[in-house]
Amino acid sequence: MLGSNPYGTRNEESALQPGRPLRYRRPSDVVLFLEALALSRAAQQVKTVSLNRLIPQMASMRLPLRTREPIAAARAAQRAGARAAHRPGWLDTCLTRTLVAAALLKTREPLTVHLGFRPGNGSLVVDGHAWLVAGETRLDLTTPLQRAGAPYQSVVQIPWPPEQTTP
Repeated sequence: MLGSNPYGTRNEESALQPGRPLRYRRPSDVVLFLEALALSRAAQQVKTVSLNRLIPQMASMRLPLRTREPIAAARAAQRAGARAAHRPGWLDTCLTRTLVAAALLKTREPLTVHLGFRPGNGSLVVDGHAWLVAGETRLDLTTPLQRAGAPYQSVVQIPWPPEQTTP
């Protein structure tokens, strides 16, 4: 049960379970999904562009609607990632979803993109993962396979939006 809030924003852990159906509850959810699709397309550049260039580019994209609800941003990122996975050559990874969720969030709290690793299972020597921290809330867009095993250790923390360097 997600508590008394009909939009399910109280319990982050159960709201982001992959097996849980993701339904559009408000018109703004549909708009967030469409914006997440556009951001997901931009996030595909992660294959060819460094994060140092991609993150400022995504952070500066003008969106008509951003959300203050981390769970709404995470759900929209999950939906867009799942839709993008059906397109040939598109990535649906924890990194692309994290970048999309970060770009959708409009918050006064600091946002940080974390890149972490843990010892791999079986044939994997090391296992990598990306997640977003909004203030004290960790938005971890994981799969059941990623949740199993040792926790990921954060190695790189990237502030969102990135600090502007003066020339």
